[in-house]
Amino acid sequence: MRQFVFASHGFFAEGIRHALELIIGKRTNISTICAYVEQGVELKSQIQEVLERTVPHELIVITDLFGGSVNNEFMNLVAENPRIHLIAGLNLPLLIDLVTMSDTQENTEALIEDALKNAKASMQYCNLTMQKTKAEDEDF
Repeated sequence: MRQFVFASHGFFAEGIRHALELIIGKRTNISTICAYVEQGVELKSQIQEVLERTVPHELIVITDLFGGSVNNEFMNLVAENPRIHLIAGLNLPLLIDLVTMSDTQENTEALIEDALKNAKASMQYCNLTMQKTKAEDEDF
């Protein structure tokens, strides 16, 4: 079974997990890392605890911000740990696809590529979309 880790600055990871579970139900294969919320708790130790707890499973880590400190800590581990797949850009459409399609998609790279494509397509500037729809309706 694949394991998922949502990792963010602050409580974003826990909040988005809650939102995801409202939509698709509770899952036992999701962990969160909320960095820098507890004084004295180091990000490296949080990551190490999750890595130890999820052995030997394949791990899909989704961080909030590419190039941020949370993402960078995981970037340091990817080369030496082939079971880790790292994605930056934590968002709800991406998580819905990753978690729900994970049950049927055996190839992890294909799963990630499909979920990223779908998540990108779900991001819309709604004002512009409404204007295009209105213009199309007027053409009829």
